[in-house]
Amino acid sequence: MDYFSGTFRDDFKQFLMLKGYSPQTIETTVYFVRRCVNFLKTAPPQVGAADIDTWLIHLIEDRGYGVHSLCVVIQSLKRFFRYLHRSGGILSDPSNHLPSPRTGYSMHGDLLSCDDMDRIRWSITGQGFLACRDRAILEVLYATALRVSELSSLNCDDVDLFGKVLRIRKGKGGRDRQAVVTDPAVAALRVYLSHRPQQPESALFLNNLGNRISSQGIRKKLKTLARRAGVNARSNPHAWRHALATALLRRGASIAEIQGFLGHASIRTTQIYTHILIRELKRIHAISHPREHDFEELERTAVWIPTCIN
Repeated sequence: MDYFSGTFRDDFKQFLMLKGYSPQTIETTVYFVRRCVNFLKTAPPQVGAADIDTWLIHLIEDRGYGVHSLCVVIQSLKRFFRYLHRSGGILSDPSNHLPSPRTGYSMHGDLLSCDDMDRIRWSITGQGFLACRDRAILEVLYATALRVSELSSLNCDDVDLFGKVLRIRKGKGGRDRQAVVTDPAVAALRVYLSHRPQQPESALFLNNLGNRISSQGIRKKLKTLARRAGVNARSNPHAWRHALATALLRRGASIAEIQGFLGHASIRTTQIYTHILIRELKRIHAISHPREHDFEELERTAVWIPTCIN
């Protein structure tokens, strides 16, 4: 189903023509707006800020978009939603929070925290094959922040439990790399492998039919476990990667270290991430840090600073 057709598309194209945009710009703008709403499977008036962020992260993670490409995408979205808002089609513009991607953009919605991830992990009950598999998947994801396609593509011979290393073969951009796993992940993998059916299938993680679990299967599992744990924040592989990168940044990791952890080929992609994370940290700091709300201390400081300067 095409969610960007008919009146929305035709009226918007007419608007762009009257504004004097070139045919190439109009074609590019309409193309990216259509891709956005069709990815979200949502009519344009129902698209929110968090929806736009989800699509942009998808473009970075799954499609490998760089800064220049993201700039074109964001300009296209801002043109459309600004038009829709000014024409009365929506009450507020969901793209207002999007500045140029050269300076990053903020992610709206609840950020998945380490506590949220712990609650999701602890929500798994039972000792059967599927429960052990789910624990292993979450522990590996928690330890490595792998892309969902990389997690699904792991084979048994990619696992080195003694060296505590996973071999990621043909990852993003066709590159091979290694990811270090934690002791809890090693323990969870050992238990899972003891329950895993002995069969020719080379895949590490199997579904209930004995086949390789798909990326979509992992996404659905994360969403189901989060709902069971009572976690309201988005729980998908992107959110886990974002949350773990945030934890690294809080603990003083450099951009280069985060680049290696996330498996980004270009440090420019990682810089987009760190801009997102720094904005999120500032927002959290403003809301929750006790010194931000110590108004008596603020008054004392306001008096003290000029005294020191003099």
